[in-house]
Amino acid sequence: DRRCLAVRFAGRTLVGPDNGCLTAFLDRATAIHEITNGELYLPEVSSTFHGRDLFAPVAAFLAGGGELAAVGPAFEGEPVRVPELRASGDEGVVLHVDRFGNLITNFPAAVLDEGVGLSGPGVLLSTRLRTFAEAEGAEPFLYAGSGGRLEVAVNGGRAEDRLGWHAGTAIRLERDR
Repeated sequence: DRRCLAVRFAGRTLVGPDNGCLTAFLDRATAIHEITNGELYLPEVSSTFHGRDLFAPVAAFLAGGGELAAVGPAFEGEPVRVPELRASGDEGVVLHVDRFGNLITNFPAAVLDEGVGLSGPGVLLSTRLRTFAEAEGAEPFLYAGSGGRLEVAVNGGRAEDRLGWHAGTAIRLERDR
């Protein structure tokens, strides 16, 4: 039942479901069209393989020079957004727990340069390290993750287990006032 969208930004066009996966590109969009032109899809569209049956043929049409307007009408509504992708001021959230138990937040790693701490349920974290080798013991610490986000880890352990935080846990930057 979800809508399908084509989002144009910076001279590129992405096609995908209107389920929040296009959130990072919506603020830079110069045009958004709802994909409704069934003539561009494969003859039979599976209910479970829209990537193959609908999105790939539409993307191929656009990549081959097809006009954006040909996929369907300009989208006038508000696309589904995932609000957690960007922190709002000092309020944030744990976006993801990786396979090592590290907590990836929605804060940019650059906030570490501001000397911030991070609070969440039951704890305030203020130790900021560049590498895991700098960690002493099994205390949680803040670091700049390879994806450019502020992350929380425990050297040789799982920050998720140590803190009891999980994807969706509300967190807050703590600044010297």
